[in-house]
Amino acid sequence: MEEAFERYVPGVVEAISGYSGGSMIDPVYENHGDHYEVILVVYDPSLTSYETIIQYYWRNVDPFNPFGQFCDFGHSYLPVIFHGNQEERRAAKASKMTLEITDPERFGNGKNLIPIKPVTKFWEAEEYHQNYYLTNEDWYWYYKTACRRVDRLKEVWGEEEYMCFHDDTPSCEIEIVNFEDNAFDDYVPPEVEDVDEDNDDDGDVEETATDAPSSSPYEIISTDLSQTVNEDGEIVDTQINLKNSPDSPKGGGFARLPWEFQAMIIAGSIWLLLLIWWLIRKSRPAGSVTVTTKNPMQIAPGGKV
Repeated sequence: MEEAFERYVPGVVEAISGYSGGSMIDPVYENHGDHYEVILVVYDPSLTSYETIIQYYWRNVDPFNPFGQFCDFGHSYLPVIFHGNQEERRAAKASKMTLEITDPERFGNGKNLIPIKPVTKFWEAEEYHQNYYLTNEDWYWYYKTACRRVDRLKEVWGEEEYMCFHDDTPSCEIEIVNFEDNAFDDYVPPEVEDVDEDNDDDGDVEETATDAPSSSPYEIISTDLSQTVNEDGEIVDTQINLKNSPDSPKGGGFARLPWEFQAMIIAGSIWLLLLIWWLIRKSRPAGSVTVTTKNPMQIAPGGKV
């Protein structure tokens, strides 16, 4: 998550790895009890807002996985959104309902499993966990690729939307829901009844369905990611990668693997070549080899000349 937030989320100064949400005192990586593994996002409120950060958060998680994230399983890997006050709680809840309203087939009816909780004490993780994508670039790339992180996010959000939120110069538009006076606190999306089939007097089938409500306490608007609304409600140009972190690895290949894996591949290749050479020699019948020298001689069966 550090890489995604520090590279692509507008106004983010730093993402700090740590633990939160549990009851254990002084958690460590080897034993953090019922804590979640989280990041603390430090951002410039003049360049972004909590609402904007949450929009990017969604596009970096799999909200349908009840067991963890990608190839990491267990309670500590479950995604969660923490809020520090009622304003942030409303923003987080509104963002979740935006997904349910704009795409009910995928996110409605409780399919989005990510909870929204009050923030608890944040415990900073060990130093070797910080900036891992920078200090251990090859290992991070290998982990990210082996876990199919990017592939899964594209499956969940679609290729276009994933690239929209992982672009060095974001310029696409997304839909958001603007609620009137935080009406979502009491708002429940209307249930649309299945189509009924009624027979009329002529024996023909008549299809009826429940009408959508004539008015809703929200409006769906489009927003351009090339600009960002900050905490003061001002529209500013989107500024990303404030930490000036380098580009993530763009491709795979042998050179991007850690040296341990390179050594294993080389050793395995040599062993395989030797095995093939030995099998070829073993399969040739005795006496069938012709050796050419300065004075050619035929090696006869049995080794006699």
